Amino acid sequence: MDKARILNTIRPGAQWTIRGGVVTWHDKKSVEPTEQEYVDGERVVLIADKIANIKREASRRICAILPAWKQMNMLARATELAHRGAMGVITENESEELALMQVKWDEITEIRNASDMIELSLQNLSAELVEAYNVAADPAWPPA
Repeated sequence: MDKARILNTIRPGAQWTIRGGVVTWHDKKSVEPTEQEYVDGERVVLIADKIANIKREASRRICAILPAWKQMNMLARATELAHRGAMGVITENESEELALMQVKWDEITEIRNASDMIELSLQNLSAELVEAYNVAADPAWPPA
């Protein structure tokens, strides 16, 4: 693991240098981290990386259902239809169209909820398990 990244995470803004893997502490406002702080910092960095992977996987799954441009179009159309419904002038075909959009949106929401749950589950894992964790294979994802 990159010591510089760990240091920037656990002591943001601190002054130090690394040469040959050896940290020289220059900061007068903070103390050099303990070995345990380095270990804990590594876990924090690993979790942050996995969370980024989880978000990418969720995005991939969501875009497989509806690419971003279709999501924007669907939301615009759903807004129109909801407005028509609120005014009491929505047709039966438009109501069916809106219901089909809600089905797709429910699928997307299911992925987002799974992503949130998976992110939380990482907090209970050791650094070794976080590092080995296979984001795409997590059984919490809804079936494709």
